Amino acid sequence: MKKADLYIILTVLLPALIGAALLYGTNTKYQSMTAEIYLAGELSDIIPLAQGVDEITIHSGEKGYNILRIEADGIYFTEANCQSQICVKSGKFYHPGQMLICLPHRVLVRLNGQAERGIDAIAY
Repeated sequence: MKKADLYIILTVLLPALIGAALLYGTNTKYQSMTAEIYLAGELSDIIPLAQGVDEITIHSGEKGYNILRIEADGIYFTEANCQSQICVKSGKFYHPGQMLICLPHRVLVRLNGQAERGIDAIAY
């Protein structure tokens, strides 16, 4: 490897590493995050996420239910009695605009909130 090759590698790799560290190293904090719960397309409830850890059981239909865990930094389904379990396997959501969906039960949970800083790392 020649000296010129090393300079080329460093000029390409170093800015990429610095950019990745700045982009993924900073955690965006959101203020006044809320979760809107929709059942069959109708708004059922609005829950603030800042209230701490809580679990809510959402009943949809005669036998359908989803258990929603709400934490200060995110929200996720812990249990559901639907066959596919895709909603439970989807994991934790913590950015405004993200939606948790359980199609068999027709449950939609939308996160709302505003970022405290101006840069949007998700869009990049």
